[in-house]
Amino acid sequence: MKLRSAFILVLIALMAASCNVTDPFVKTKLNGIWVLTRNNDQNVATEKRNVFYLAAKDNAVLCNKDDKNVWQEQDVKWKFEGITLTVGSALTADLNVVNDTMLFLTSSVGSLQYNRITQSKKPYLGTWEIINDTDTKNIGTVRLIFTEDGKYEYQTLVDGQWSSTGVKSGEWYIYDIFLALNSAESTGTVAELWDSSLATIGTDKVWLQNATDASGNIIRSRTLKFIQ
Repeated sequence: MKLRSAFILVLIALMAASCNVTDPFVKTKLNGIWVLTRNNDQNVATEKRNVFYLAAKDNAVLCNKDDKNVWQEQDVKWKFEGITLTVGSALTADLNVVNDTMLFLTSSVGSLQYNRITQSKKPYLGTWEIINDTDTKNIGTVRLIFTEDGKYEYQTLVDGQWSSTGVKSGEWYIYDIFLALNSAESTGTVAELWDSSLATIGTDKVWLQNATDASGNIIRSRTLKFIQ
């Protein structure tokens, strides 16, 4: 009986210790690129989205707007201890679920849902012309050229010629379902954020871009057609 009791006590101690040790499989599952999509089971406004990359050796990239309203990608550290995920100083939350498509966390601001995405610039490279826009003066008069080096050029149609003054040109970041542009304005660089998707209409490849509020209402929208 004494041997059995001692075995049970050891087993309980091992189980208690295991609760404080991060499961290496779960940590591997966390590796990837994550886009914030819902908070407390409500849509996250486009302007409030953030993204983070989690990689091996505890390296991470945190992507969000800084206090000057400029989109940034900054290198930070991340860790997963017990059930708590920490990404730099921006996120500390308890893990509820992680799988091949979604990450559910509980933080001081409530429940958070992140979608796993893959990142590729290739489908978006080239020249795109605005064919529909909340701001109707841009229709047929504005083109954007996206290049592999993360730069984009904003062109306008003037006297039958496409030209650029550098205004509204800048840097672009694509996270599959989410697009961030750092646009050069007269007041300085300003982040312009869009929820994004590609589609084919007839023979045309089009890029749909919307910005929504927290209730999911579209506050601005535009459609771009691929030119070349």
